[in-house]
Amino acid sequence: MKSRNAAAAVAAALLLAGAAPAQEAKPVRVLATTTDLAALVREVGGDAVSVDCLTTGPEDPHFLDARPSFVRAAHDADLFVKVGMDLEAGYEVPIVRDARNPRIQPGAAGHCDASAAVDRLEVPTGAVDRSLGDVHPQGNPHYLTDPVRAKAVAGTIAESLGRVDPARAARYRDAAAAFSRRADEAMFGGAILSEVPARRLERLLARGELGSWLKEKGLEGKIGGFARALLPFSGTEVVQYHAHFTYLLDRFHIRVAANLEPKPGIPPSPGHVRTVVEAIRAARAPAILRTCFNPPSVPDAVAGETGARVVVLSHMPGAVGEDADYLSFVERNVRLLAAALGAPR
Repeated sequence: MKSRNAAAAVAAALLLAGAAPAQEAKPVRVLATTTDLAALVREVGGDAVSVDCLTTGPEDPHFLDARPSFVRAAHDADLFVKVGMDLEAGYEVPIVRDARNPRIQPGAAGHCDASAAVDRLEVPTGAVDRSLGDVHPQGNPHYLTDPVRAKAVAGTIAESLGRVDPARAARYRDAAAAFSRRADEAMFGGAILSEVPARRLERLLARGELGSWLKEKGLEGKIGGFARALLPFSGTEVVQYHAHFTYLLDRFHIRVAANLEPKPGIPPSPGHVRTVVEAIRAARAPAILRTCFNPPSVPDAVAGETGARVVVLSHMPGAVGEDADYLSFVERNVRLLAAALGAPR
């Protein structure tokens, strides 16, 4: 009798264990270096990730201190996501090294270089040394101002999340694909995408042929999104303080007449400022672009002399005000840029 009762108790316990809900997997702990990367990790990971970020938005991401709080966050991380292209060269090594976390060391599954699949601009062709200023040997690292390149980054993040969390790899791939569809609609609008694939529109835009092709096909009225806002300004020239917005400008064939920095990271000299003033006048450049942390005095003085308009764009989400997500950050820049380029001088 006792043996039968014991067997029954064991069977009941097994039934209860089988009926209990499976324990949910813990969120993947991600440490991103910049707010644009953090926003894309949230797009791809959703509630399956917990994201910390080294920056809050207004800072210059070239220059951060390796604070103890950053090292602690790196110690706890399952995945470290960086912009790459040497943007974090001054602080990545001490943070990752001192974290003593084997999961996120270079070469490990939890170390993600988001630039891996990015088509790069301004890659130096000769020897690079400090006499050239803050030049990045692998190219301009500010690629996330361009929403097309952000799609490639979302795919890289999905792959990295899948490596550290294989059980949800398909979910991350699906989320990256969904983000790409939203980015396409933000770029071109839903009406044109119902007739023309986004990839074809991207190719036409890259070749500088989208505007003429739309006119030829009688589709000008169906283009929307960022393309509708900025296509009319193809060929227009602007001035930047630093090359923060080169990728966005290049996407829409808006040219850079000059940078206020004579070399990357080098403050403007009086002689160089005179050169920029002449470049603005020659190109009739309507806008001078700067970030929230670039000193305003020189851009304001040049604007007062030339009639160009100073526009403060966001170098990453949260730089100026709040951005609900990555595409809201791009939308704000596109809106402000279009307004400045269309303003009468």
